[in-house]
Amino acid sequence: MSSLSHWQQLAGEAIDRDPRENRFGYFSGGSFVLDSVRVFAWFPSLSSMQHNILEVEPRNYGVEDVSEIQAYQVRLAPILDRLGSEGLTPQLLEAVRAVIGDLYSIEWWGTFDDIASGKDEFAREVLDGFLDDDAPQSVREEDMNDFVEYLETYGI
Repeated sequence: MSSLSHWQQLAGEAIDRDPRENRFGYFSGGSFVLDSVRVFAWFPSLSSMQHNILEVEPRNYGVEDVSEIQAYQVRLAPILDRLGSEGLTPQLLEAVRAVIGDLYSIEWWGTFDDIASGKDEFAREVLDGFLDDDAPQSVREEDMNDFVEYLETYGI
């Protein structure tokens, strides 16, 4: 197994996780103008999400040189270390975006509850595509399975 397929496998596992059990996540994709595909990746903890951003994402977007990966990690790790004290804030996400530049894009991060309840503008956009106009502005428990399925293809 080549190392690239290992990293692709790890990325695929994050995408396939059930967000009801792996509540921390982000919505990301390539930064190339014609690359409009975006996916959710879900994690059981902030530390596992942090690890994925530091280790898996750069390799999935073509960074193979060890020194380039180390430079990326040196710049990004101190920002991601603040997740424990600051949480998944928009300000911290902007700091992450400044480091990852045009390598790839993280459009949103938060929790599954944030998405299901329409906590922010991004979550409301996601919900607008799922909920009927006359539905409540959050996902009802009886619709949760359908919503999780909807998230699996949202952005693709």
